[in-house]
Amino acid sequence: MCLAAPFLPRARALWRDVMSSLFDSYRPELHYMRGPGPKSHEVQARRALMTDTEVPRKGENHKYCPMCSVLMVLERVMPGFGPLPEIRIYKCLRCGSMVEETIDR
Repeated sequence: MCLAAPFLPRARALWRDVMSSLFDSYRPELHYMRGPGPKSHEVQARRALMTDTEVPRKGENHKYCPMCSVLMVLERVMPGFGPLPEIRIYKCLRCGSMVEETIDR
C-alpha cells in the first residue's frame, strides 16, 4: 500500500482549483446587465424632446398636456361595455400628468 494514496484525491482537487482559477475565462459578472444601456438612454432622450410641433400620424387621437403643452401619449384604453362609456387615459412623458377622456357611443 502506498503512503501517498490518501493525499492524491486532495492534491488532484487542489490542482484543479488552481488551474481553473488561473485559466478559466468565464466570468459571469461581465455578462450581467448593470442598468440601462445606450439604446435605453436614446429612447428616453427622444421622449424628453417630444414637443407640440410633432405631427401625430393620421387617424391617431392625440391630446396636449395642460401643464407643459407637450404632446401626450395614449396610456390606457378601457373599452366600453354595455351602457358603460369608453375611457381613454393620456399621459405626458415630460411632467407625468394624466388626462382622462370619456367617449360615449
